[in-house]
Amino acid sequence: AEEILGFLSSSPERAFTPKEIHEATDVPRGSVGVVLSRLEDRELVRHRGDYWAIADTVDAKKTLSAMTTATAATDRFEPEDPDEWGPGVEREDGQ
Repeated sequence: AEEILGFLSSSPERAFTPKEIHEATDVPRGSVGVVLSRLEDRELVRHRGDYWAIADTVDAKKTLSAMTTATAATDRFEPEDPDEWGPGVEREDGQ
């Protein structure tokens, strides 16, 4: 989803077919439609006919901003390694 959103947001004034999105992102062709439908359910993309574009909504802008921040942090500090997190804190009920 991140790759597709990033691609669509790079040209917010344009719309693309699933084939074009697949070719530009290398997301498997069979996955593109499913991802687009899920993003549409969250109002992050819109479509008309066979063409899809980034939505012009506050949620889409917030999501893109959060993705950019997370990517910048990962680039700066390297990806997290869950094995380095150490043991979790047990709750009083033992879980």
